[in-house]
Amino acid sequence: MQQQALPSSGGIALRQGLMFGVGLGLIQLVITIINYLVNLGSLNLVLSSISIILALAAYLVAGLRASQQTGRVVTGLLAGMWTGLFAAIISYVVTLIYTIANIDSLRIAAQRVVDANHANFQYTNSLLIAITAGTGLGVVLFLGLVGLGVGSIGGAISRRRANIPTQSYQEAMFQPPPSDRQ
Repeated sequence: MQQQALPSSGGIALRQGLMFGVGLGLIQLVITIINYLVNLGSLNLVLSSISIILALAAYLVAGLRASQQTGRVVTGLLAGMWTGLFAAIISYVVTLIYTIANIDSLRIAAQRVVDANHANFQYTNSLLIAITAGTGLGVVLFLGLVGLGVGSIGGAISRRRANIPTQSYQEAMFQPPPSDRQ
């Protein structure tokens, strides 16, 4: 009889992370666009809060679903991490594109703030792009770690409810030879 192979943790975690991460990234992209278009302080706060809650829920559910398929916490941990990384990368790319497309107006606005504070500092386009890129990479790593933590919580919750097929007991094929003693 053949034994059924257990599903691999890495593949399941990557699949769940990709699915939830891309979905979360697209939802956060819509929220970001609404924030840019409707520049109201109270609405921005509400939308940002919704975005954070959705992110934490996505990390948790990805961890729950992945761990339920393998029965291992590490699968949920990896699924949460992948979810955080994929969503953050989408946001990072969009932020870089926005920054490059609006670099002159962003530089002028940043320079006004510096000049209002009487600081002797000159912003350049390349400096703003470097700041955006560096900060964005830091945010991607941070959100990957947050996803790691929340995904592990989901994995710990769901690992006991795993849908792993149990192997039934089978007799050994080997039969010892009859003994010569009688």
